Amino acid sequence: MRTEILVLSSVLALGSCGGAARGVVPAVAGESGALGNAVEVAGVPRDGADARGRWRVLAPTALGYEAQLAELDAEPATAAAMARTLLRDGGFACEDVIVHNECGDEWTELDALDPGATFDDPCLRRRLALWALSRLEPGDAAGLHDVLVGLVAMRAPEAELQAAAFDAVEDDAQRLALLAVADEALAEEQVAALEGDDAILRAATELHLDAAVLRLVERPAAHRDALLGALDDDALGVDTRAAVLAAFADDPGADVTTALVALADDVDCGLAARAAEALAVRGDASYLPARPDTRDPEAHLRALCVLGASSLDDRLERLSAWIGRRGVITVDESYDDYHDPSQPQDPDDTDLDDDGEMVEHDGSMTRITRRVAPAELDGEALLARLALGGSCAAGSTHCTLVGGEVVALAAAGRSLVIAELSETRYSGCGC
Repeated sequence: MRTEILVLSSVLALGSCGGAARGVVPAVAGESGALGNAVEVAGVPRDGADARGRWRVLAPTALGYEAQLAELDAEPATAAAMARTLLRDGGFACEDVIVHNECGDEWTELDALDPGATFDDPCLRRRLALWALSRLEPGDAAGLHDVLVGLVAMRAPEAELQAAAFDAVEDDAQRLALLAVADEALAEEQVAALEGDDAILRAATELHLDAAVLRLVERPAAHRDALLGALDDDALGVDTRAAVLAAFADDPGADVTTALVALADDVDCGLAARAAEALAVRGDASYLPARPDTRDPEAHLRALCVLGASSLDDRLERLSAWIGRRGVITVDESYDDYHDPSQPQDPDDTDLDDDGEMVEHDGSMTRITRRVAPAELDGEALLARLALGGSCAAGSTHCTLVGGEVVALAAAGRSLVIAELSETRYSGCGC
């Protein structure tokens, strides 16, 4: 049997003492497997091919790679050269995954490393890549730009190589390139590492990263144009845009007023409400939410949503414009997934009148219908639900809120009022 191995202790001893590198010498073992002689390679690899050959001789395995890398670490220059070659060669996309599924929510994670994995196994190579990224020398990142971009562009279940690639970056220009391909959550985290104002500005305006905009908010006067533009940037989070709005709330500039007018029409009811209130402080109350003089259900739902999201002192009074003198009908339906149909219950109905309620149940479903007088209506609770927004069915006055509640509107003169609120609940597994 002929065997070739790399004796790292000899390699590193020679390299550190300035000894000349020796070529590969076949190692011969007898019938018993005892080693006759060994391969010795010392010094920094001459080029990528040399480093690649040394990886082949080293032949890391799942059971021994950590000890092998520890030996390699004794000579930093050699380790860095080996690391650069490994990273350029790629092959780090591990496909050994575990798939989880809970109530329809599916995600994957990497499985444990196969004890039999060898150097060509991507699942072992990704671990070697993590080591390699931490062994790069100053200046290496520039020559590995495309490699780092590729690593950051990897998606789940990989979750370590991306952050490790960012750790190797040495300047804002390269970090911006990585931010452009990174997962959103990781990109937001990495904004903190940007150093120059120009880079932060680009991350805010070109990459639409919330963390970058919030860094600009720290000095609003220096970044006025960019921040006012951010108010109309729906790629940013609502909280970020609200922070920008707050930074300019007391600024009387005409450009701020123009931005507020545009924001008052934003799809997000919370932002629209803040903008409307800010405009009212400036003397223009026309954007405050009020019951529209129209039978368009979408217009009413929008006004109710903005009202629900507002902090107006008279919000309950404004809501009362949508409540008729007889109040509203509420319908609560609940279904029991564990109901045994072989054990039905007899209906138990009562007539619906101004003071009573009607209860219907058949074992699996219970429906309670009641009329709620205006004075008994919990306006604040209703506004909180309306603030979530929703949509109206085409050609219908029935609108469904984000939480699932249905608001039925009815004609009242040239406008509409809230006639009925219905909600359906399910009990059981929750899936």
